[in-house]
Amino acid sequence: MKKATALLITVLISLNVFAQDPTKELYQNNWLLGYLKIDGEIVGYSFNSEINSVGIGFDTDGTIYWMGAWVCNGITTELLTVDGSSFSTTEFEINSNECNLPETLAFEKAYFEDFFKIDDPGHVFTYTIEYVGYNDLEMIITNEDGNQAFYGGKSILGVDDFESNTTLSVFPNPVTNNVNIASESLLQSIRIYDIQGREVYATQFQPGNPTINTEALKTGVYFLIAESDTGQQLTAKFVKK
Repeated sequence: MKKATALLITVLISLNVFAQDPTKELYQNNWLLGYLKIDGEIVGYSFNSEINSVGIGFDTDGTIYWMGAWVCNGITTELLTVDGSSFSTTEFEINSNECNLPETLAFEKAYFEDFFKIDDPGHVFTYTIEYVGYNDLEMIITNEDGNQAFYGGKSILGVDDFESNTTLSVFPNPVTNNVNIASESLLQSIRIYDIQGREVYATQFQPGNPTINTEALKTGVYFLIAESDTGQQLTAKFVKK
């Protein structure tokens, strides 16, 4: 399980896109939130039993673009447009956890409602990305009200360097109902995680039935981690429509 968790972290910070995508800086980095600036005031947060990281991630299957942000709960949205300096959101979906602490809920209100305006979707956000040190990046996202979110990131492995485990494939991708799994290795177990790193599915692999029903999964981006009979961790990413 520790190996799967470590691999998942690597996958989550390696959200890779096609090499020719002009937004590759946006996608090829893991962005953790430092603070918000709302109406000219700094809005920060503290780690607690419900918050161990706050951030944002972007992904694409080459046709559909997604954004996901998290505190304790998470939000995801399909992007209507995205380019090298801006993106626009559509309707948000909330991925709910058991989040009850007042300080957690207060910061989620500032991040999700005041900044991303999840109750009033369809807004344009601009962003800038700059190197602030060797391999260190800063991203600033600005909403239409002039409020800002400040993120830090590190350049991660490029597409060519990321070991995507070509012995594992999933299809169709994007998937609507059933996803099929094919591998040159003898698989033993399958786990699926959402973009916030939460395990949403686990099963023992059945070679005679290499199909997983995804109807219970919400629309979004998922990571499938398979373990072979030799203990090798294989990964694949898919989009659920």
